[in-house]
Amino acid sequence: MNYFKNKTIWITGASSGIGEELVYALSNLNLDTKIIISARRIEELERVKKASQNQENIAILPLDLAQSDFEEQKKRFHFLEKLIF
Repeated sequence: MNYFKNKTIWITGASSGIGEELVYALSNLNLDTKIIISARRIEELERVKKASQNQENIAILPLDLAQSDFEEQKKRFHFLEKLIF
């Protein structure tokens, strides 16, 4: 699991399903992984963050990729090492 050690990861669809479970799994690894979580509903993202370990390493970015310029968003986070859809 050192693959994720000291990385910054952006997870889209993080408010439910596989995306939500990935947030929990990565935050439980205790590898100093920084996680950016995105979805349309900020309330759900806040719930996921609150239920996660290492909350200080999780940043919320409410975003509807269907209504957003994804390429522009990627430029904002040029430092990302991993992106999970």
